[in-house]
Amino acid sequence: MKLILQASHELFSSSIPEIPSPISLAVIVTVLAASVVLSIRHPVPAGAAAPTDRDEDSSAHGFAGEQPPIRETRSPDRRRKDD
Repeated sequence: MKLILQASHELFSSSIPEIPSPISLAVIVTVLAASVVLSIRHPVPAGAAAPTDRDEDSSAHGFAGEQPPIRETRSPDRRRKDD
């Protein structure tokens, strides 16, 4: 957000405020600290299952809970013996 405001200030109008770097860093540190404190105060319940690597991989490819389809990798000129 700071970069957008700074670029707008320089390109479009000097009436758009500039945010000083120390204030920007203070906002980042505050948000990070708040997220750490809240995650410590409100941990994930013991009964809740955390996602596994398999769950993340399959959902990222659109195959939640299923194996991705296997494609033929043989070239057409190489046939199996039983063909």
